[in-house]
Amino acid sequence: MGQAQRSCVAWAVVGVGVLVLGVGLASAQTDVLNVVNNNVGIGTTTPVAALDVNGYARAISSSPAAPASGKGIEFFYSSTNDWGVFQAFDRSAFAYKNFVLAGSNMIFYSGTSEAMRLDTSGRLGLGVPGPTQPLQLKSGAYCSAGGVW
Repeated sequence: MGQAQRSCVAWAVVGVGVLVLGVGLASAQTDVLNVVNNNVGIGTTTPVAALDVNGYARAISSSPAAPASGKGIEFFYSSTNDWGVFQAFDRSAFAYKNFVLAGSNMIFYSGTSEAMRLDTSGRLGLGVPGPTQPLQLKSGAYCSAGGVW
């Protein structure tokens, strides 16, 4: 049987403005957090933004406790409602802020199926992956106030 190796957490000031936090076995260390010139890198040794993550990031919460003031982008998971939230919010005014998503085609999925697409020409398809009209529906629409669609 092999002998168990011990893991350790180590940190080191590598140079001016550089701090490395690593975790590993006695034989090798993996850097997990790097602070370089006030930028924090997770999974990268050369962060170029205030927070630079190489890999997936996840927000989890069993009891969401929002900050009392300030505004910005918030993302969290609400275990109470069992959903994920991504929002622009002003905690001081308790108000939602404008939220901008930018990309070429904006594609929204429900589960594993494409549910909506807004293409670069401004055409919106609901259930249609390649809309050819300004508004294109996969099937009929319902108008509760009467009228024809």
